[in-house]
Amino acid sequence: MDKITQSGQTLVFDKRVHPALRFAIFLVGLFPLLAPYELLFKVRWESFFNPSFFISLVFSMIMVAASAFVMFIAVFAQNQHVCFDGDRSTLVHGWSDVLRAYRETDYRFEEISEPELETHTWSDSPNSYDLLVKTRSGLKISFGDFTSKENAQDYQEILAEIISRSRHPESSREDTLR
Repeated sequence: MDKITQSGQTLVFDKRVHPALRFAIFLVGLFPLLAPYELLFKVRWESFFNPSFFISLVFSMIMVAASAFVMFIAVFAQNQHVCFDGDRSTLVHGWSDVLRAYRETDYRFEEISEPELETHTWSDSPNSYDLLVKTRSGLKISFGDFTSKENAQDYQEILAEIISRSRHPESSREDTLR
């Protein structure tokens, strides 16, 4: 779940992948490389044209692909910063990973859609929920990672209120005068 911070008209969602976790995932990705070593290099093959070598080669290629996939996840898992600032009427979206430095883009609230609830249905665990906004350019920014639908809906309502107050400041002034 994202770290959520709220102060006044500002709501921040931060998702960070700890460097130790990245390193652990990377090390786990090295273990499948033992299979090609054991099956292709440690064994002294007399002939490369037999079914045993072919099966060992196919299995080794699968293990190399699995290793590359896990190491790819360790390197390219993104850190993300999403900040809704009602005072400035902006959404700040920042991201980075191991190879790419932190980048940040600002969007005016007029450039984004209302926050939507996105449901992820899993076969082996309960549903999870994200909040989603779309920019005029078509970019989808997903954030939140909630385990409870009610919790996600609460933050969706808070965001909708922050955005609507910013878009219609005269109506929020009338509410405070009453």
